Formats: sequence, structure tokens, C-alpha cells
Amino acid sequence: MAKQEFHLAGETYAVKARIKENVRCIAARSPVGEPLTGRGFGFMRDLFAYHPRAESKTGPGIETIVVRVAARNPTNKEFWIKRYDGDEFIDISWTECLGATPALAEFRNACRLAVKDVTQAYCDKTFDRAGREGLLRCPVTGELFSRETAHVDHDHTVMYDGFEHGSTFITLRDQALTHRFVEFHNSVASLRVMSRAANLSRSRVNDAAVP
Repeated sequence: MAKQEFHLAGETYAVKARIKENVRCIAARSPVGEPLTGRGFGFMRDLFAYHPRAESKTGPGIETIVVRVAARNPTNKEFWIKRYDGDEFIDISWTECLGATPALAEFRNACRLAVKDVTQAYCDKTFDRAGREGLLRCPVTGELFSRETAHVDHDHTVMYDGFEHGSTFITLRDQALTHRFVEFHNSVASLRVMSRAANLSRSRVNDAAVP
């Protein structure tokens, strides 16, 4: 099967890694909350046309694109757009433009978000016991790390395969279902705090990371 080509800002891309590099550069150099201009705007506007729900997301066209700090993870940035027919900004995933996220991955992401308060509280409590220096030693790499560079790790097999959610695609918008999952999580989860570098390295191998 031939590789998909992406036509972005007057150039053709057949390698997704080049697109990802461009997007990250745009996000890094763009001031938070200020509209993208020039080639950065054109590149992202053209990329969003490949979103699997582009018609409903972008409507008659994108008037403005801004970069914002991700609410879930302040170390990440995300893109928000304002359509020509709208007054409010909406978030849009650029990674979805390169290939739709599988349903199971979406379910896992929704579960991670549902228990974010639990995992963050566990992380805070762990660091409260770290003493005045406020550093922990990573159980994977052995490096010292601070609260700002900490992640919480789960056993993903127990976490997701053991929860009966009744659907292959779910976003946990149902509050009763969210409550059920949080209770399930708290009954089976085995948590440990580790460095961001170690957790991200593990997630690339087995998608077990919960930032």
C-alpha cells in the first residue's frame, strides 16, 4: 500500500516524522494564546484538513489557531482553533490527522483522565514523605528526580482488561461509569512514582504510562 502524502503549506510530505518535527517546532516557538501567523498558520490549517472529523471540527474554515498549555499535562502544548462561523475556540488533535487513535487507546486515555486526581494525590503524598530535599530515586533508572519531573505508573493489563465497560469505544462522559471505574481502579491499582524519562520510555514499549 502506498504511503499517504500530506500537502501542507505548499509542500508535500510522505514521512510523518517530518510532519511531527514541524508541528513540535511550531508549538515550541509560538507564544501561548497568540494567533499563529505565516507559514505556521498555513501548515497547521492544512494539517487539520486531514483530521478524521475535519468537516465537523473545522466547518467552513479556520479563522484563528492558537497554542495553549494542556490542562492534563502542563508540560505539553496543544492547538485550539476558531472557525469562521464560531465565537469560541475548540481544541483539535493534530496527532489524529496523522492516523486516528484506535478505540482501545481512546478508552485507556479516558480512564487515565478519570483517575487523574487519584494518581496526582498519590504522587503528592509520596513526595510529602521525601523530606526537606524533595527528591526521590527512580525505581527504574536509579536517578534522582523532583515532583516537577514525576510520573505515576500503573499495571495496565490489570487496569483495563479487568474493567467491564460494555463498549469498544468509550470516553467516560457518563458520570456513573466514571465513578465505577474510579472505584475499580482504587481496588486493584498498584501505583509507583518514577521519573518522567523512565515512564515515557516504558510507555513507548507497552503503553502502560499514566502521566
